[in-house]
Amino acid sequence: MKAKIYVVLIALVTSLSLCAQTSGTCGPNLTWTLNNGVLRVSGEGNMTSAPWLEDDVEQDVIHAIIGDSVTNICRRAFYKDKELMSISIGNRVSNIGEEAFEDCHSLKTVSLPNSVKSIEKEAFYDCYLTSINLGDSIVSIGESAFGYGDFNTITLPSSITSIGWRSRSKSVV
Repeated sequence: MKAKIYVVLIALVTSLSLCAQTSGTCGPNLTWTLNNGVLRVSGEGNMTSAPWLEDDVEQDVIHAIIGDSVTNICRRAFYKDKELMSISIGNRVSNIGEEAFEDCHSLKTVSLPNSVKSIEKEAFYDCYLTSINLGDSIVSIGESAFGYGDFNTITLPSSITSIGWRSRSKSVV
């Protein structure tokens, strides 16, 4: 009887671990893998979804690496990912989507490559950022993009042509 119970338990644990997603697609030509808290997005083109946030993914994203041929970070890509501590953004990303990093409380610093042209509405809303490097090519910043940030100053490059309402934290230089 004990042997049958052990076999059933082993089968159950095995089937549960097989269901936990650790890789897949996140765009027509993009793939993702998550291993030991490190998310890697690779391929070429637009990110259209963030399957690593779904309930069947067993690990939290602690560090994200967005590949050099990815062209955007999609809406809500890391939404409310309270464990995300750092992100490396590839040099072809031109757009940070709406609410992409909203409520990422462990994310303290961000450095955007010069390829980023726009940061959409609430992209870094309620993050506890202490430092952000916007790069030299930002053209537009959406409404409340940095609302409730924890930094005192944001230095904006001269390339900015549009800033949405409530897009600043305590001060904008």
